[in-house]
Amino acid sequence: MLLKTVLSDDLEAHHLMFQLTPSRSHILWNVGHLAYAFDRVVVPAIGLESQLDDSYVEKFGIGSQPVADVAAYPVLEEVTEKVANIVGAVVARLGSMSDGDLDTALPDSSPVKELFPTLGALLGAAVFHAGYHTGQIALLRRAQGLPSGMGM
Repeated sequence: MLLKTVLSDDLEAHHLMFQLTPSRSHILWNVGHLAYAFDRVVVPAIGLESQLDDSYVEKFGIGSQPVADVAAYPVLEEVTEKVANIVGAVVARLGSMSDGDLDTALPDSSPVKELFPTLGALLGAAVFHAGYHTGQIALLRRAQGLPSGMGM
């Protein structure tokens, strides 16, 4: 997973919480937001159970406001493990589905049904979303004088 590439061992707490203005997000928020998005949007759409408690919604969900206090968040290793476990469960579940399943309409309870009406549309958006936030992490690294983590 590309996310693992940009989260190398050279990151210290101050790197994780660095924010570029006018943006408010930081590396730790971006990683947690991906955990939230996969867990609360993709996971229920494919019939899996959530792996995150509600604290992740507060800290990383849509409309959450990133704060610069590292103590307000779980440690990076915990958050990256959550992402890996959730994405791993999603990939395993997708392996048991047919191409036709991608045309399945999202349930009315999905918070993104209006934007992405089918499972296939949602999965395409989820991949884009992960790439978008991984790119933000690479930019935040570069702005701090670190290599992007993407070989650039």
